Order: sequence, then C-alpha cells, then structure tokens
Amino acid sequence: MMPVMPLKLMQVRAAIAGLLMLAAAAPAAAQIQAPTPAATAPIAPGLIWYGKQSGLGLADVATITAPVLWFSTEEPLILQGERSLPHPHPCDAPSTGGVVYYQVTRIKLRSGVRVGWPPQDDPFFVDHVDSFTIRYHFYFRRHFGSDERAHDLAAADLDVAIDHLADGGNRIRVTRVAGMVRGTEWYANELSVEAGTRLPVTILIEQGTHATGPDRNADGLFTVGHDINRRTGDAWGIRDLEAGVLMAGKFDVSMFKPRQRGYRILPPYVERNAVDGTSLSSVSQSPSVTNELGRYELRAASNVAPCNQLPADHRTLRLLMRDQHFGPEYEPVQFKSKVMSDIKSPFTGIDPLIRNFSWRKDRTQGGAILFRGINFHDGSLMPRVTFFPHRGSIEGLYTPSGARAMSWYVSAGGEVDRGDWVFAAETGLKLRARIAPRKYTLGAEFIGFRVGIRGSGFDRIAPIRWILEVGLGGW
Repeated sequence: MMPVMPLKLMQVRAAIAGLLMLAAAAPAAAQIQAPTPAATAPIAPGLIWYGKQSGLGLADVATITAPVLWFSTEEPLILQGERSLPHPHPCDAPSTGGVVYYQVTRIKLRSGVRVGWPPQDDPFFVDHVDSFTIRYHFYFRRHFGSDERAHDLAAADLDVAIDHLADGGNRIRVTRVAGMVRGTEWYANELSVEAGTRLPVTILIEQGTHATGPDRNADGLFTVGHDINRRTGDAWGIRDLEAGVLMAGKFDVSMFKPRQRGYRILPPYVERNAVDGTSLSSVSQSPSVTNELGRYELRAASNVAPCNQLPADHRTLRLLMRDQHFGPEYEPVQFKSKVMSDIKSPFTGIDPLIRNFSWRKDRTQGGAILFRGINFHDGSLMPRVTFFPHRGSIEGLYTPSGARAMSWYVSAGGEVDRGDWVFAAETGLKLRARIAPRKYTLGAEFIGFRVGIRGSGFDRIAPIRWILEVGLGGW
C-alpha cells in the first residue's frame, strides 16, 4: 500500500498544476484569439450596418433596414398605369411617390429603461434596446381577387438585433423576416436570416392581393425551404394565381410568377456600410433608379392621425388596421425577460408558450394543454399534458400544421390511471376557425377542435375509444 500513496499524490499534484496553468493561460489566449469588431462585423449573418453614431433613433434604423419591394409584371395597379406604389394612407398627407409605413410591435429592452412613446421620438432608442420587431406596412387603394374591394393593407416584419460593441459602436443585424398574410402571423412566410441573405431584404408582393414574402437571394423566384425556412407547412407562399385553398393546404410553385427587373421599388437612399467602409447593400447606392419603379418614402404609422373625413368603405380599412396593428393606438410590447413576457402572454404570436388549451372528452371530462415544442420545416412536435379526475397523460403530439383549417395529428406517450402507467396513442383530425376580435382570448388567434381515436397499452390496445377536444390556440 505504501508505494501507491505517493503515486496518487503525485497525480493529484500534477492535475492541480495543470489546472492552474490552464487558468493562467486562459486570459492570454482570450486576448490573442479574441476577434476585433473589424474582423467580425462583415461576416455576422444579417449584418446591414456598423457605426459609432450617438443618438441613433428608430427612424434611422427603420431607414437602414427598409426592404426592397418587388411586384409582378401583371400587378393590376401597375397595368392601370400606377408606378408610385404603395399608396399613402387615406388619412395621411398625399405624396408624389410611393409610401411605406413602419411601426415597432415588440421591444426587448437592454435594461429597465423603457422606450418612450412614440418610439421614433426617442433620440436614444438604440441605446435602450437589444432587439425589436419592426413592421413595414404597405397600403394599396384596391385589393384584387375573388373579393375585389377598396383598401388593402399588407405588412412584413423584420426582427432587428442591436449589438453594442466594446469600442462604442453598434452593429445592426436583421435576424428574421416574416411576410404577413391575410392579417394573421400563422400564415406568415418566415425566413430565419442566414449566410447568403442579400440585404436590404427583398420582399415579393403578391399579384393583386398583396401578401408578402422574403426573397432571400433577390433572384425574383420564390423557393420554399430557401426563401422561407421556418414553418413551411403553414406558410401561405406567394400565390399570384389564386390556386389552392386553405382547407387543402400547401403552397405550390405553380402559383408563383417569376419577377422581372424593372418592377422593384427601392427604399430611401442611405449608406449601409461595414466597419471597414465596404458597402453592405445589394442594390445600387445611386439615387438614380431609372431602371426600376423608383424609391419610396418612409413614414411612421404612429404619426397617422384619424381621418378628418372618413373614406369610402372605412369599416374595411379599420378592420385591416386593427389586424395589422397600424396606427397610434397600437403601442409595442416592451420586456426585458422573454420568459416573463411569454408567461404574461401565453397564447400570443406564432410560437407561444402555450399552443393550445382545451376541454377534452375521453370517457370522462377533463382538459389538455399543448406547449411550445420543436418546429420542423413540415410540422411541429410539441409536449401535451392531459388531465382528468384520477388520471392523466404526458405525451408528444405531432401535426403538419398549426394554422390550416383542417389537418391530421398523432400523439403518443405515458398515461397514468389510478397509479398505473401504460402506453397510450391517439390520432385524428383537427379543425380550426379564426377568432376576431381577440380581446377576451388571451391573445389566441384560433378556436378549434379535434376528433380522434385513442388506445392504451402495448400488447393489448384497449379500450379503443373516441375522443373530442375543443379549445383556444394554435391547432
């Protein structure tokens, strides 16, 4: 035993010495390997601006991140001779060119200091925020399609991150783009910004009906999986040809018409430069845009006051404004902790903390809660808890859609009945309808129900029974 002790002691001492050497070397290694802002700024995904400008306001950022709009050659308004698109809002001042409106909908605060209202009047907006969602609104005098009518209001969301650097500068990055469709985020055409995204972002405008979707590489084509890479099963796409219905489901490439040069309208001119001065813009920085439709003017939606004289079909316009959160009455949600924000608004958004809360009939009456899970290109896998008197279950539920009017689902997991755990599986159909308004639904956008069959046990799946579920949330 005696020879062993010194050996072990030597090993312990060697290990301690090694750890001390690593600890001492770590700061030096960090100093040697730490990249400088100049080295990292140009390669950050979605990077669109770098600078040391103090007092950077929302209006400045909105101009920097403002998108390019790309129309179809057969857009009815263009065929009627209109080139100044989108139109100014009927309650706003007229314009000789196109007008795009911006409005912040969500703000993640850097500290406890809240952004003032309206946020574009806060001269230190950038200093107060870590990230935010800015919504660009596009108003058109007419909507063309199966329900041709006066007024159309489309939108696109950009998630913007502000990197506050040690050298006193700021980097502005676009992290997500979502083309809004039919007034609901659940049909949104979403792009998680990755390498290869050309900036400023190009937004495709659906022919006649003006839904929006990102064009990641600005090639005039709309490719599911590339131009949109999140929740593709629920994405509306760009349906220039009104083919397919929500009941049937997915977008098909035959619905889209490739875009042609000369039908883009560009954002206001502004320098979009990296730390070394190189341009981060994929469109011409020259003010001359003779080969395109022109440049639009950027205005704050929160500055649009109520109309002195109501326009024709003003009720339609008001409903569109309500759905898109356009105007001075819609203040942004501000939060410092995303977790606390999710708890306060459990049903809000396209990936809420609680996807669904339901009354459930499975032999007896009970309930079910469906939580946030994993979103794939073609569906979602989410944890679900069911509860009844003396029994309940914990399982995973998979569905290809959270927004289509009808879809299938499957679930499986462990079920406990008076203390005994067994395997349980379920499958069926789910149907949903949109709720409007949503004042008393905790932010839930849909109401729906499931009908299916369920069995318990591995070797003997019994009893097999019908189940019924009715509730609020994504389906």
